[in-house]
Amino acid sequence: MNLLSFMILFTASLLSGQLLHDFHLSKTEVHYNEENESLEISLHIFIDDLELAMIQSGMENPNFSTSKEHIKADSLLGAYLTHHFSVIVDGQKVVFDFLGKEYGEDLTAFWCYLEGQNITSPKKIKLQNRLLLDLFDDQKNVVAFTSAKKKEFMLFDHKKQEATINL
Repeated sequence: MNLLSFMILFTASLLSGQLLHDFHLSKTEVHYNEENESLEISLHIFIDDLELAMIQSGMENPNFSTSKEHIKADSLLGAYLTHHFSVIVDGQKVVFDFLGKEYGEDLTAFWCYLEGQNITSPKKIKLQNRLLLDLFDDQKNVVAFTSAKKKEFMLFDHKKQEATINL
């Protein structure tokens, strides 16, 4: 299956309200905002998979979207995301601020938001995406990059965990 097929399948499952959860997929949107000189990251991840990955990596169970949600769930989430998703701009690793998360209507997945600031006129952006790869052999991570100058789609998996965008 190619990247376009994955995007169509993922979008169709979201629109239909029936998530094909035996298919392990995350979606990430990376946008370079020239006006704010920032990288805006939106990650869509299934909650149960993420919790399992966090627990298996030695973290406490965050218990997202439950009455038992860990008091430090957001900081645990931020730590997991920054360890498994990174961006290097012109040779410098971007430090992201975790802005928060937004639950989907059915509480099976959520969007996580990160922002890296003070990024002026990047020429080369290297993305590393290892989200949930330590958990599932069939995990696929789709990344859509946009800027005023470029739009690019990438597919990350066990064989390909990083990609470079030249602007």
